[in-house]
Amino acid sequence: MEKFLDKKYKLKTSDCFEEYMKFLGNCFKILNECHDFHAIKHHYMNHRDGILINVPIDKGYYNNPEATAEVFAEDRWFKTGDTFYRDDNWNYFFVERIKLLLKYKSFQISPVEVEGVIRQHPGVLDVAVTGIPDPECGDLPVACVVPRPGYEVTAQDIKNLVQESLSDAKQLRGGVIFVTEIPMTASTKVHRRKLKEMALQLERE
Repeated sequence: MEKFLDKKYKLKTSDCFEEYMKFLGNCFKILNECHDFHAIKHHYMNHRDGILINVPIDKGYYNNPEATAEVFAEDRWFKTGDTFYRDDNWNYFFVERIKLLLKYKSFQISPVEVEGVIRQHPGVLDVAVTGIPDPECGDLPVACVVPRPGYEVTAQDIKNLVQESLSDAKQLRGGVIFVTEIPMTASTKVHRRKLKEMALQLERE
């Protein structure tokens, strides 16, 4: 199972094949035998929120109280920096790293959510969403799209799909860019910094 939570601690997840195979890669469930995992804090059932945990980890950063205060809440609750939602069966589903969320006015936008919608188009081979800065609104979402060979897809096709599927705040106000590949890190994750640089440099439709 892919690890989403902070590298400073480890979480034992269920490996029950039949029950969790359909959620492989984006879900975890707390087990009774996981003695080193004391508690998990969330706020709303079926709502996306930042996860806080209470585990026996280090007390903080040595001689750096400011950094320690950033990662620990009250009563030693550790801020994972990950957003999840929980279903009725107590499965926790990864949504996004909080620091990757785009902020448009008073709204938060998950690039992963927008990417999931765009991937539904048969003419899209791959896609990654980032934001370009706007002095009044914050982040304007931009979709970097790798077209699928043999298909014709336009920027308006992508915009229409997002418009039909997502709320007004999540529209591609920054435009669409067609690229040959998405920049990736050595660990095969989207290189978000290079992606933003591409969005600022290349022509947007």
